[in-house]
Amino acid sequence: MKFRPLEGTVPWHKDITDPTWSTPDWPVGYFVPDFGKDQDMINVAKSLKGSEKILKKKLNASWEETDA
Repeated sequence: MKFRPLEGTVPWHKDITDPTWSTPDWPVGYFVPDFGKDQDMINVAKSLKGSEKILKKKLNASWEETDA
């Protein structure tokens, strides 16, 4: 929806423009370093593995949509 109040009817009127992410005016394609897994990710994986061992159950997660 691209509603804007009529020009001159409000002090904050601005013309409709394209979003900046569609035509960025900042540098793109720059190098982003990969420092590997975060320590929190490593700790959570260890904790889950330990819990699975204690409970003798495999914890599964799925991002698929359910029927509910």
